Amino acid sequence: MDYLHSAAYQGTPLSRPVLGPIDSVRSISKTDIQHYAEDNFKPHRMVVAAAGAVAHSELADLCKRHFGSLTNDYARLAPTMKPIRFTGSSLLDRDDHLPFAHVAIAVEGPGWADDDIIPLSLASAYIGSWDRAQSGGNNIASRLARQAHDAFNGGVLSYDSFLTSYRETSLWGMHFVANQESVNFFSKDFQTDWMELSQDVREFDLVRAKNATLTNMYSRLAGTQAACDELGRNIICYGRRIPMAELEDRIARVRPAELSQAAQRYIYDRCPVVAGFGPIEGLPDYNRIRGKMWFYRV
Repeated sequence: MDYLHSAAYQGTPLSRPVLGPIDSVRSISKTDIQHYAEDNFKPHRMVVAAAGAVAHSELADLCKRHFGSLTNDYARLAPTMKPIRFTGSSLLDRDDHLPFAHVAIAVEGPGWADDDIIPLSLASAYIGSWDRAQSGGNNIASRLARQAHDAFNGGVLSYDSFLTSYRETSLWGMHFVANQESVNFFSKDFQTDWMELSQDVREFDLVRAKNATLTNMYSRLAGTQAACDELGRNIICYGRRIPMAELEDRIARVRPAELSQAAQRYIYDRCPVVAGFGPIEGLPDYNRIRGKMWFYRV
């Protein structure tokens, strides 16, 4: 995913790896850490969330005791949000000594507060995920999962559809693991599913996507720590706590035509970003992948 971000957001802050290059990590000093804390741990940049048997007055007292001395004054330049730019491109690192290739293909989506984020979350669940270690054999609802299971002589190990959202943008796509012989065919199969999604969605598949989204949504709230994480994320991203009932209602109101229209806006005839690592000789070149982002219609 670091390769994918480096290609998609080249020249912007989102292109940088989360952990940073080894040389940068080794060169970090105590002063660098102190400056980072002083510049970022500010009241207007912090959220304190609690879940479970916690009294609000007790939490407020703890915040006052531990964070009451913080101010919004900056000894240096205040951190600013730099503009983000998406670039359709590819970043490939071929290594034929590895047994399997890791490939990610994605398009740019909307920011996390956009109305289209719910339909695209359902679209991501529609593609879904699959692993060869899963049970079910070829009795799987997803066509792509059945294809991955049955075809390519077992050359596809897994795939996972993802939607990684940020304030102004997002990456919607798929990461898959396959051997050298299967990379070409499975990448084409995946893009075929994308194109079909942007043209027509069956009611059965939409219900399956809704159930998967709701299951994933509630599984993220297992335990007080997860609930706190979700609370903090809601406040930072949306400025408020979004009730689960509201999310359920927004998901339930999505119709097949709405899902197809949203997918078409972000998939059809759009420039993707491609990242690959390992034995990727069989991966189609960027122009071929770009050419499969639309269908001929007679």
